[in-house]
Amino acid sequence: MRVSSFVLVALVVSLSLFAGLNWSTIGQSAPVDYLFGNSELPLGLLLLAASGVFVLFHLATNWTRDASRAVEMWQAEKEVSEAREHAMDTDESRVDRMSKSVDERLSRVESQLGEVLDRLESISIVNTIKEETADVEERVGAAEEGIRDEIRKSTSR
Repeated sequence: MRVSSFVLVALVVSLSLFAGLNWSTIGQSAPVDYLFGNSELPLGLLLLAASGVFVLFHLATNWTRDASRAVEMWQAEKEVSEAREHAMDTDESRVDRMSKSVDERLSRVESQLGEVLDRLESISIVNTIKEETADVEERVGAAEEGIRDEIRKSTSR
């Protein structure tokens, strides 16, 4: 309960208590002077009615203010919800773009890796051929030496 509402309730209770205790005096007629005329009215009852009108006015303004706050809160919650949905959509599209970018980069890296592996394989084959060629050349050289030795032996006999 707000402080102003508590004060209003306290005033209404005290005014009601005061009016109840002094009801015989409140109901007595007295001359009342308006700015535009005079009349004989129960002044206490008139003041009590005026107090009731002020209380009703205060309640009406409080209810109106509370209703406008409720509408503002509802609109703010709606805007926050829409902003949250927009942010989520934006994040999802950004994640999708990043995922596509990563996929494209990975495919480029895979193709480059395949090229490097092909080059390594061809270099390996060339090295194997060089090694085998050197081995064959050694065997051919040894065979030539053996043949020359055989030829020398056969000619020296």
